[in-house]
Amino acid sequence: MFENPSRLGQTSQHHPDHRHIDDEFAGLALALVIAIEPTKAAQPTKHQLHLEKRHFLCKSVLEISPVFLKNNDRIETLMFIYFVAQLVAALIERAIRQNMARRQIKALPILPEGRYSKTPSWAQIPEAFALRAKHELYENDRLIQVFIDPLTELQQTLLQLLEIDATVYR
Repeated sequence: MFENPSRLGQTSQHHPDHRHIDDEFAGLALALVIAIEPTKAAQPTKHQLHLEKRHFLCKSVLEISPVFLKNNDRIETLMFIYFVAQLVAALIERAIRQNMARRQIKALPILPEGRYSKTPSWAQIPEAFALRAKHELYENDRLIQVFIDPLTELQQTLLQLLEIDATVYR
């Protein structure tokens, strides 16, 4: 029962016919049960763990937090940027894992304390490069010398697995 508050002193009531709606949904549900094979019925939830992992990536690693935007175009743009960031992270993980399998590398020492991981995640990959430093020595606005930390064995392996030339980091 719905009441219309816009009319002062008057009330109008509407009683929707739920039986008609329920019959339509029951027929649709029956058609879906008949049309979908039992093995395919569970497939939509089969990859739910992977979706939840991507959501975790958004909230923790990419540090996405609520933003209050008034313009729909800005909201859509921000969501698109988040999507692209997740896509890039997923593609980097995929490239590393596929190249590990191709080169028969079972695990990488990418975890803290040099522990091995069979499935390096996006969070671990940039962390492997976090301590690398570059220092430039200047005298009166003139560059004298550049000091760059050498690539570790793990960093070199990651660059090879990503098919990135190591000279970019020298």
